[in-house]
Amino acid sequence: QICNPHITQMQIWVAHNGPAGLGESPRSIVGKDFPPVGGDWGDPDLRESLDKARGKGVRVPLVVFGHMHSHLMIGGCREMAVSDSEGTVYVNAAEVPRWDRSLHEKRCGHFTLVDVDIDEGKVVKAQGVWATPSGEVVGKKVLYDCDEESR
Repeated sequence: QICNPHITQMQIWVAHNGPAGLGESPRSIVGKDFPPVGGDWGDPDLRESLDKARGKGVRVPLVVFGHMHSHLMIGGCREMAVSDSEGTVYVNAAEVPRWDRSLHEKRCGHFTLVDVDIDEGKVVKAQGVWATPSGEVVGKKVLYDCDEESR
């Protein structure tokens, strides 16, 4: 039994791939960008599990996953964070390549940082961050900001 609302009322989910139902465009967070291009490549089992959890009263403010690379086979980049009408933010952490030297000529790794207000049960911000092994941040990109979403 994945969720028992008598034990927990809020969960953060981590999965290999995102759930179905987040778009069919190749640029969607789990959209299919390889031939034949287009279609929802999300996990239907994960979608069903989320729906069942919500039906039992469990709030899921954050689902984090990877699998679908940021750079598309057809060129350009995919959407890396979206939210739904239930208040769940979906964050795709699959930045490829994960290590890069093009930023300031330094070896940098990519990390996805998500700020969650546990008291409010909501995601505040998600960022893709490039940092050196010593921890120096050399680049960042806001993927989701709750202040921007509410406008």
